[in-house]
Parts: sequence; structure tokens; C-alpha cells
Amino acid sequence: MVQPSPTPDAPLESWDPLQLPLWTHEDWQHVTSMLDGCKTNVACEKKAKHHGIKGMPALQRVASINYACGIPWDFMHLLFLNVIKNLFQLWSGSFKGLTVDNNDNFVIPKKVWKKIGNEMENATKTIPSAFIRRLDNIFKDKGEMTAEGWGFWFIYLFLHLLWGRFPDDKYFDHALQLIDIIKTSLQYMIS
Repeated sequence: MVQPSPTPDAPLESWDPLQLPLWTHEDWQHVTSMLDGCKTNVACEKKAKHHGIKGMPALQRVASINYACGIPWDFMHLLFLNVIKNLFQLWSGSFKGLTVDNNDNFVIPKKVWKKIGNEMENATKTIPSAFIRRLDNIFKDKGEMTAEGWGFWFIYLFLHLLWGRFPDDKYFDHALQLIDIIKTSLQYMIS
């Protein structure tokens, strides 16, 4: 198994971050067979969360697909549903119990987020559905955001909606660098 521990209850090993083992197609198959053998939903959810997969996708019938190398959904979950969503929570002052005060120059005030949310809602009404489904107000309906929504918001709307709204521009500039990295990572070909 490529996890630091083979089961959620096992003690963690110490690993060299520069020599991490790769996730293989066989690892996927092994974990999905373990998930198929779960006796309860709770046990299945615990194993799925520990290993980071819920099972083999419907395309498993295509024998030429190697899921460890050819499917980028870890990128989607790790980046859009984790990093980008957490950055939004940090910038809005609601990050997992973090206490912020008015002197934190990375927090955008709630009244500004309300404006951003309204602008986002209005802007996405005119974007063709071939690009993205209609996105709701990020301030009021952040719980409804999907990975696709977080990704689209950050990559395509962030620049226009958050320009000039951070108390310190260095956070905006840093986010633009992250956007460039994401766009490069999503290219079909990288030379």
C-alpha cells in the first residue's frame, strides 16, 4: 500500500518526502476490493477517506486506462476542493476556527464579499453553459460550490472579482501566481 499506514488505525511511518512511493493501478484495484468487502457503510467510508478513493470508475472496463497515471481527479479534489476552498475561507475570515482580527491584511471584509458574491452571480448568468453551469453567489451559497465551480471561480473570475479588494495586494499577486501554475498544469501538453 502506498499510504503511510495500511489502515486508518495503524501507526504512521516516517517517510522521506523526496522518495515517496507512487500510487499504482494495482493499488487502486486492491483498495477497491477492500471497499467491496466492507460490512458497514461506516467502515467503507473510513477506508475510502483514508485511501482517497471510493472505488473504480465506470471506465474500468477500458483495459488500456491506468488510473494511477492517467486520471487527474486527485488534482481536482486536492486543489479545487481543498486548497482553493480553504483559501476562500481564509480570505473571508472563516477558516476552520481560525481567529482573525481587523488587522489581518489577508481578510476581505464581509461587506466586500457580499458585493463579490453578487457580481459573481450576475457575471455567470451570461457565460454559456458549455463553459460552466450557472454559479450561485459565492458568499451566500458557498456550500453549493463543486470542484468545477471552485476551479472556474479561481481560474477565470478571481482576477476580475478580487482585483483591488485585498487590504494588501501581495495576497492578490500571490494568488495570480497560483492561477498561472494551475493553468500550466491543466494544459494538454507541457513542453
